[in-house]
Amino acid sequence: LGRTIQTVVPNQAARDGILPDPSNPGGTITVPVDPAVQPYLDEYPLPNGAELGGGLAAYSFPFSQDIDQDYFQVRLDQNLGRSDQLFVRYTYDNAKQYLPTDFPQFPRTFLSKNQFLTAEYRRSVSSSTLATFRFGYSGTRIGQDVEANTTQPVQPFVPGRPTMGDIDVGGIPRFGPQISADVQLDQDVFSLQGDILVSRGAHTITAGILAERYHNDMFNPTFSRGLYAFGNLEGFLGNSALRFIGLTPEGDLERSWRSTLFGAYVQDQVRLSSTFTLNAGLRLEYATLPEEQEGRDINMPDLLAPETTVGPLYDNPGANLSPRLSFAWDVFGDGRTALRGGYGLYFNNNVQQNLIVTITNPPFTPRPVIPRPDFPTPDFSKGVPLAIRPIQWDIQTPRLHTWNVNVQQALPSKMLLTVGYAGSRGRNLLRNGDVNVPVPETLPDGTAFYPPTASRPNRSFSAIE
Repeated sequence: LGRTIQTVVPNQAARDGILPDPSNPGGTITVPVDPAVQPYLDEYPLPNGAELGGGLAAYSFPFSQDIDQDYFQVRLDQNLGRSDQLFVRYTYDNAKQYLPTDFPQFPRTFLSKNQFLTAEYRRSVSSSTLATFRFGYSGTRIGQDVEANTTQPVQPFVPGRPTMGDIDVGGIPRFGPQISADVQLDQDVFSLQGDILVSRGAHTITAGILAERYHNDMFNPTFSRGLYAFGNLEGFLGNSALRFIGLTPEGDLERSWRSTLFGAYVQDQVRLSSTFTLNAGLRLEYATLPEEQEGRDINMPDLLAPETTVGPLYDNPGANLSPRLSFAWDVFGDGRTALRGGYGLYFNNNVQQNLIVTITNPPFTPRPVIPRPDFPTPDFSKGVPLAIRPIQWDIQTPRLHTWNVNVQQALPSKMLLTVGYAGSRGRNLLRNGDVNVPVPETLPDGTAFYPPTASRPNRSFSAIE
């Protein structure tokens, strides 16, 4: 897929240290380009489009966004006898996608490799009883490779990192490789499940048990190469950075978690009359805490504590019970008018998607924010207080209540009219935000104002997200 990427770069005058004078329209000011900045300034492409003002100009470049994918699936169905069946399916999906960033030197390749295996054995125990046993495996690999094809070697911001990091300049898109760098997320899930179905008179009862074992291995180098922020082009040319955020050179970027989910359910579909059927069920689930194999997890029960605590990520909220209820009613018994409805409570016990953000926490992987840093090599000893991302200690399992009801009416000419209502209500849904926000001042007009000198409730840290 051919694309044209539009971006913004410093114009030629800015490269020579000449910028428009904001206090004198039509005038200019001279800002000597700092020698430490010059190699990075030279890496910005020369403009090939219109002048945009403020020392900026347009630049565009072509990009071929390629996708390569290998996919196949095999399946085996085998009758082992009059009462026994075996089913096996394997799926393989390997893909890579070449993607642009805002500058041609920093493309990235998104990688994914997925494998899925399902094996199922069914046995008809009797004419009214069916047993099923199932084994499943899923292996997912997601990651990316970033590039930094600079025209000349430039110094990495963080000692030991393979390339430079990123530069934010007001008015210019982020310059540098993708901030998440060569992230890699691997997950293996092994599952065993057994179900039984029994039909007795008006009742059809199903029950089952489930066990799933999760292996999560993650490499999260987000911010590992560092990010410098400059307020504007003048600040960049003069080497006056506002802040630097990045992981310390010795930061541990890997984590390996293990956890297990257990489940059991029972459901009864009962035909109360020739026109009314009721379904009622109950599901029990319990998930163990994700356990990091090298003991690198941290928690923070007290958000005012001066430091984090090495230990479990959060307090396990325990088991969950999920009721399900539905009905179907042939209102007049003529098969032309049907009333249906149902309710279910669903829990999300899978918190694996939130594990990655906990990697960049002290003491194993500090993520300091350094004000007024030296460029291009920050002094990490000035990076206090740290920004941290713990999981809420007393977190509750996210849940969703769902319900619906509908009426169906057969109409002439083989038409069908359906009128229904569906609703849902989520509780304890996961989100993130800074809970260490300074207390604002209230201005005479009632407006909340956050002065730059305002202190945070926990002065040992900056953001607590």
